[in-house]
Amino acid sequence: MKTFLKKMEPPKILLMHLVSNGDCLYATAIARQIKKDFPGCKLTWLISDRCSQVLNNNPDVDEIVEVQVESVRDALFDSWFRIKKERQESGFFDAFNLIFFTQFFPENIHLYDGTIRSTLLRSYPVNKVEDVRPVVYLTDAELNNAKRF
Repeated sequence: MKTFLKKMEPPKILLMHLVSNGDCLYATAIARQIKKDFPGCKLTWLISDRCSQVLNNNPDVDEIVEVQVESVRDALFDSWFRIKKERQESGFFDAFNLIFFTQFFPENIHLYDGTIRSTLLRSYPVNKVEDVRPVVYLTDAELNNAKRF
């Protein structure tokens, strides 16, 4: 595997996880693990416009690509397949060395073990996610509002 990584350094990695806010928040632990497993990589996250705020200021995510979805339910069914197909056909996926589809439904339903969080974490096939704590990075204005509160 080291030879493979040398050929593609730094790797360009895509994480596709469109919805929901809580699941996307859990997936921030996977983003952190990707950065640990692939030092120097460029991590792009394909996410719905309804959930992208979860990634604001996240230092583990180098680029956020937003896609519009009508609803969370739509993103779980029709939009997932449509967006994935459109991205494949347009060649968008070709820009990446590795792609991880971490969303529970519909891509990883076969991994379901009774809880969304552990199923989501097991959707990352490279290594066990060592630090499973999700992270939110607040802006200075949000931190000041919290202090004032």
